Amino acid sequence: MPRLSQIATDRAVCADRNSDFNLIDGPSRLVRIFVADSRQLQRYSIGGMHTGRGSSTRSLRESAGFTLVELLVVIGIIAMLIAILLPMLTRARESARRTVCLANVRSLTQAALLYAGDNHNYLPEAASANTPAESQLCPRNQVAPAWTEIDIDMYVLPSIGGLLAAYLNSNGPRVWLCPSAPEDTFRITGDDPYWGTRKPNEFMPHYNYMAGKEIFEQAANGGPVAIQFKLREWASRNVSGLRTTRAVPIGQRSSEVVMFHDRDSTHHSATRTQIYTAPVGDFFANFGFLDGHAEGRSYRNASQYIAVLHHAIPQTWFGIDFEQAFPEQYGK
Repeated sequence: MPRLSQIATDRAVCADRNSDFNLIDGPSRLVRIFVADSRQLQRYSIGGMHTGRGSSTRSLRESAGFTLVELLVVIGIIAMLIAILLPMLTRARESARRTVCLANVRSLTQAALLYAGDNHNYLPEAASANTPAESQLCPRNQVAPAWTEIDIDMYVLPSIGGLLAAYLNSNGPRVWLCPSAPEDTFRITGDDPYWGTRKPNEFMPHYNYMAGKEIFEQAANGGPVAIQFKLREWASRNVSGLRTTRAVPIGQRSSEVVMFHDRDSTHHSATRTQIYTAPVGDFFANFGFLDGHAEGRSYRNASQYIAVLHHAIPQTWFGIDFEQAFPEQYGK
């Protein structure tokens, strides 16, 4: 900032060079110049803001505030940015969840293969859950311990959680939880959730083991429910209790045989719509295969969902040949 004395000196030098300058009015002109320059400087000096208080205050108010139009423009820009970024953030979060889900499915698949390696290459003979809502042959539904005889060649199945617990090590119960699924659909309750026969013991995982024989009776009886929910397709693709070599349909490979998958089609669906009631949608699930690998697959409807699975496997359970019980599944 320039000093007042320097301004006065500069002005005096200029006046001295002016031919009209005289000794009589020279000093008075210099005073007037000095006063004028002082007032001009006060307009830019912080200390001189008390001079011309109204105009200075008004100027500050105008420069510091927003007009209504400016405020609306800012709000509009923020809203636009949110509209652009929110879907991207949602997709990124779901992508991360799918990665965790895929790791869970791979862990379960490899645990089942370790079990088979310790049991003469027989896959776990188990129900997919220990809850009446999901399995007819589980301990909770039969109110009887695993392996209890129910009928000729029919017995209570242990839950897959009980048979694989020793092979999941530090993963624990959380490996059965899909991060994209609603947590209230996941239940491991009671002191003995895997093997218990009564409440509050219950095991309801987010991943389904291909234990189609647990719904054999419902599937064999047929009817609207069996048709709508593809029960005959699921039952005939059972791998529970089979040798690993017998679990591969003719013309297919172990890399095509599904062992585990997301139990519910709504887990990774934005609309949370059931695939059996929606004519078409945007669905995704992770699948674990008999060769030990896991991958995610997208599909649009129930037919494409079933097409991801392996073909019907020839097998006999409960003294019944599945090819005779479900002939249409075997091309007969």
